[in-house]
Amino acid sequence: MILKWSYRLKAVFLASFLLFTLLFVGPAVKAEDVDWHWNVLSSSKLLVKGSMAGETIIGSFPNFSGNIYFNPYDMSANKIAFAVDTRLIKLPLYNQMSVATSTDWLDAFRFPRAEYTATEFVDEGDNVYLAKGYLKIKEAVLPLPLRFKLDLSNVEVPENQTRNVIVAKRATVKGVAVIDRSFFGIGLNAKKEAAQVDNLVYVYVILNVE
Repeated sequence: MILKWSYRLKAVFLASFLLFTLLFVGPAVKAEDVDWHWNVLSSSKLLVKGSMAGETIIGSFPNFSGNIYFNPYDMSANKIAFAVDTRLIKLPLYNQMSVATSTDWLDAFRFPRAEYTATEFVDEGDNVYLAKGYLKIKEAVLPLPLRFKLDLSNVEVPENQTRNVIVAKRATVKGVAVIDRSFFGIGLNAKKEAAQVDNLVYVYVILNVE
């Protein structure tokens, strides 16, 4: 009798566990069956770092959006497209923000949108990828490589399978690119101020996606 109840309790526990998995985790599917479109979560960040008069300046663009299709197991159809609202940039000082969006610099009210697109990617190993994309700022469109690391969450590899099984598709992406602002005509007409600002600007992408 005790043994029978033990079997029943095990069966109830197993059924409850399976129900929890289906409701809260989702059914496991093979990597090739996953929809590899990603939604950019609001916790994501787009940071910029430059140098002015020898002092490091760090800012951010809070308003940006991304359209991402990225399958790390089959990169033939991968594509990313980002749009950044250049009218709002957060910098340590208000006058820095005012100068950055002015006519001589980003000219943000004539060109309120910067864009980055890429359809070619290189797998460099250890979850590191190189996007060979193009950046558009104002009227200039130039190639810009973006190196990033993809940390894919909730991936399992059962012992009896050789392909990954996705339990829940979530990831963190951390990338960096280096822009020469002079190539995009940023600050060229503000010679006095531009003389204090380094040409190289580092862009850091920190994305939480699902």
